[in-house]
Amino acid sequence: MEASTVRELLKPSVTPSSFKSFSPGRAHVLVIDYGVCGKSTGKAVLMFEHTLRGAFLGLLLLLPLSLAAQDQLNCNAPQTQTDMNICAGRAFEAADVALNAAYKTAMAEMKATDANLPPELKGAAKALREGQRAWITYRDKACEAYGFLARGGSLESMLVGSCRTDVTRARTKELRDLGSGLGN
Repeated sequence: MEASTVRELLKPSVTPSSFKSFSPGRAHVLVIDYGVCGKSTGKAVLMFEHTLRGAFLGLLLLLPLSLAAQDQLNCNAPQTQTDMNICAGRAFEAADVALNAAYKTAMAEMKATDANLPPELKGAAKALREGQRAWITYRDKACEAYGFLARGGSLESMLVGSCRTDVTRARTKELRDLGSGLGN
């Protein structure tokens, strides 16, 4: 979604400062940090749901969460389904950061491997890149399917987010193993 479109949806005095987007199942969620006069004052969550015709039904929910309330959310003991959904999203974001670091290390190892091979044997970096792209598709579709256990309910996004976190952590371990090489 374009920043100008988001600004049109928000009051003129509210300025979106950052955007995060994720798609649990058929729903699409855009989380926007917003502020007044450059100071962050809360978040806006724009939720979309795919219809059968591919159009979007949009619902804008402004969540006037103070920064203190956001910081006080205890993801070790969330109290509401909304808290659980937020915590699942945070856990996935952290897992994704670790995954990207592990991928970068593994890619460097694959490029180093390619550099030491004759031309007819090169392809390690390409194989990793293509494998990672295929893995992302697998993760997203497998976890979308997992969300069907609570299809349409408030639990669905947490199930999808938790699945994505678990699968991402497993892939991160694989990439770390690949990045460490065989030691030869």
